[in-house]
Amino acid sequence: MTTERSPRVVPIDGQIDLVELAQGILRQKWLIASFFLLATALAVVYAFYSRPIYEARASVLPPSLNEISGFNLGRKESDLGVFSVKDIYDVFIRNLMAEETRQNFFKEKYLPTLGDKGAESLDALYNKFNDELQIKASVDGSGRYLISAVAHESDTAAYLVDSYIEMVAGISKNEMLKNIKRDLHVKSVNLEQQINIMRAMAKTRREDTILRLREALKIAEALKIENPPSFEGQTERQLSSIMIGELMYMRGAKALRAEISSLEARESDDSFIGGLRALQERYALYTKLSPDESQVSVYRKDGVVETSDKPIKPKKLIIIVLGAVFGIFLGCLVGLLRIVQFRR
Repeated sequence: MTTERSPRVVPIDGQIDLVELAQGILRQKWLIASFFLLATALAVVYAFYSRPIYEARASVLPPSLNEISGFNLGRKESDLGVFSVKDIYDVFIRNLMAEETRQNFFKEKYLPTLGDKGAESLDALYNKFNDELQIKASVDGSGRYLISAVAHESDTAAYLVDSYIEMVAGISKNEMLKNIKRDLHVKSVNLEQQINIMRAMAKTRREDTILRLREALKIAEALKIENPPSFEGQTERQLSSIMIGELMYMRGAKALRAEISSLEARESDDSFIGGLRALQERYALYTKLSPDESQVSVYRKDGVVETSDKPIKPKKLIIIVLGAVFGIFLGCLVGLLRIVQFRR
């Protein structure tokens, strides 16, 4: 009876079969274990002794109609356009995303939080700041924006988020108030010019009336008409001529002198200018109107600034696992290189 032997895989010269390779690596298990322990230990040290990083975040939404009503104070009663929620929130978002706002915040708020630790160049610190302060828009169309910041202390992260929102709100509110004051100023200047023109024209008409009365007085004195004659039976047209027309001298010298004296002694024509009081009311409205800054808002904060109770970095478990895997990989790689070297 012939006994068949299992075929033996004979490696080609210069090559290593997989079984021999696995056996060779297993023979170096202590080397691999050493790399595993060393890498794991380094990962543990890094995970537990690196400075923790905390995150703070807050969401902002468009303001309510009640919160923007102060911006529209007096605008409905005039031909000034009324601001919508979108108009005001767009100003806030534009300043929220503006590079100028970030630069000002970086100089005024962020750098002071670093203390003596800000020894890097300003460009490097600004790039770091841009990575730490993030702004993201919601995709649900609600107008929600998420502002988040990271720092080594949770209080610092919350301070950065809250301070940035407040700075943007202050800039936006001042911009809105400045635009409103400019609109009101333009309106008040136009009304003031109209009032001055009406007063100047009234003064001119009064002076013209005085001249006509003086001419009539000369005629009345020449005709020795001291008192007006009886006007019974006169038509309306004739009476009009006597009062303000060519026959004004018929009113008599006495009445003409009294009217001339009254007109010359008049200090103001305001009471005799039709429509002037309405213009003055509007002028007073535009000059005295001022929104109460404490009663208006350009955004609405959705809740409070949320701060993570636990640091978001370093992720200790992930770091330790990756360190252990890297140690095993490195140990196997070194063992493989030793096997190849010994065969040569």
